[in-house]
Amino acid sequence: MNHVLRYLLVRMVAVLMLFPVIPTAAQKPVENKSGDAIARAIQKAVALATDHGAAVDVRLERFTGTIVGQAYREWDFSLRDDATIYRVRFDSSSKAQVLKRSEKHSDVREYWSTVRSANTVVDLDELVAVAQHKVLDAGFTPTDYTYLKYGVAGPRVHAKAPRETLEVFLEIAGEKKARRAIFHDRQYRGLTPAKIIKVRIPAAPQLPQPEIPTTEMPEVKIPEISDPNILIQENDHMVMITLWSDILFDFDKWDIRSDAKDALGQILHVLTGRYAKLPFEIHGHTDAMGIEAYNLNLSKQRAHAVKDWLVAHGIEGTRTSVYSHGELQPVAPNSNADGTDNPEGRQMNRRVDIRIYK
Repeated sequence: MNHVLRYLLVRMVAVLMLFPVIPTAAQKPVENKSGDAIARAIQKAVALATDHGAAVDVRLERFTGTIVGQAYREWDFSLRDDATIYRVRFDSSSKAQVLKRSEKHSDVREYWSTVRSANTVVDLDELVAVAQHKVLDAGFTPTDYTYLKYGVAGPRVHAKAPRETLEVFLEIAGEKKARRAIFHDRQYRGLTPAKIIKVRIPAAPQLPQPEIPTTEMPEVKIPEISDPNILIQENDHMVMITLWSDILFDFDKWDIRSDAKDALGQILHVLTGRYAKLPFEIHGHTDAMGIEAYNLNLSKQRAHAVKDWLVAHGIEGTRTSVYSHGELQPVAPNSNADGTDNPEGRQMNRRVDIRIYK
C-alpha cells in the first residue's frame, strides 16, 4: 500500500508541474508608484533629529508628505524623545530644518515612551500601493501626485479610536478632486472624494535672505495698552501694533491661545475706542526656518485667526484686510554672520502686525 501511495503522490506532483497555478487578481503584486519613499523619509527624519540630540529610538508622532513620482517630495515630521519634541522638515531642494520644544506634562511623556520607535514603523509604502490599487479598481486613473497624512493617537484620545491612521490622497487625472484612502491600524477603511492642496517647491538653491529695512518707526506708548509683550510704533501716516506669535499661538498652530486673550482685549479696546473710525490691516509673518510655501500659509492662517477673534468681539469685518508675508519681511536676521542660527532674531520675526492708517 505504501508503494501505491508513493506512486500516486509522484504522479500528482508531475501533473502540477505541467500546470502551474496562475495568480488571481488578488494575488498580483501591486506596483507602488512612489517606491519606498516613506521608509527613506522616516530614516532621514530620524537622522536629522539624532543630529540635534534625539535618541536613535525616537518616537514617531505624525508626518505629512508630498510625493510626485519617486523623485519629488517634501516632508514634515513630529518626533518625540522623552521631554523633547522634534519638528523635522525637509524637501527636494535639500533644504531642512529641525526645531525643538519641551513637553512639560509627565503623563504625556510616559505615554509616548510606550509608542514604538520611528525606525520600527514599516510597511507604510505597501499601504500606499493598496490605495493606488483601490483607486484603479474604482475606475479612476491616479496621477503621480500623492499627499500623505499619518498620525499616532495621543494619550487623551478615546480608547476605542484607532491608534494609528494613514490617509493617502491621490490626485485623479482629469478631475479637480482627489480620492482619499483611509487606513486605521493598517486596515483599509474606504475611499472618499477629497480636496488636495498642491504645494510644489522647485529643486533650486535657497534664495538670498531679504534685506532688513534700516528705517525704524519710533516706539510710543498708549495708555490703553499695558502688556509689555505688545510693541507700538507710530509715524505721521500709521500706527503699528506688533504682537509676537509666541504669545498668541502654540508651536506651529494658529488657534489663539487662551492666555493671549488679555493682550488681544487691550488691542480691541484701542480699535473700538481711540481708533474706532480708522481702517486697519493685519499682517502675518514667520521666521525663515522651514519651507517657504509652508511659512506663507502659516502666516496667512495666523493673521486670519487674529481677524476672526476681533470680528467675533465686535469689529466689523469690512473694516480690515489680511495680508500674509511668510518669511519675506524680517525685522531681524534669522541667522548670524557665520551662518549659525539666531533664535532671538527668529523670535522677533514671528509676529502679527496691526497697521492702523490715519
